[in-house]
Amino acid sequence: MKKALLAAIVMVMTLALAAVAAEPSRMALEVGEQIYACGCGVNCPCDTLAKRDGKCTCGRDMVRAEVLEVGENEAVIRIAGEKRTVKTLAKYACACGPACPCVAISQNSGKCVCGRDMAAVTH
Repeated sequence: MKKALLAAIVMVMTLALAAVAAEPSRMALEVGEQIYACGCGVNCPCDTLAKRDGKCTCGRDMVRAEVLEVGENEAVIRIAGEKRTVKTLAKYACACGPACPCVAISQNSGKCVCGRDMAAVTH
C-alpha cells in the first residue's frame, strides 16, 4: 500500500513538473492582471514581459501594465495610458528554473529582471 501511494505521489509530481516546464516561453496572462512590460514604447523590439519589476533585456526599466485582452500568442496591455499588443510566446525566457519567481519572457537575449541570463527556448 505504501509503495503504491509513493508511486502515485511521484507520478503526480513528475506530471506537474513536466507541465510547468513544457512551455517556459509562453506567459499565461489573465484579463485585469497587473504585469511588468518593457518601457521602450510601441515599437519595442524586445517585448519583454515579467511578473516582477526590474530591468528589461534592453536595459530600460520595466513599467507596470494591465492586461486588457488575451489571445493565443499575444496580449493587449495598457502601459503608460496607451494600448500595446505584445507577444506572449517568446524566443527567450528567464533561466531561473521551474520555480522562477520572475516569470519573464522576451524576444531578445539579455538579462532577466533578476539579473540572470535569458535562455533561448524551443517551440
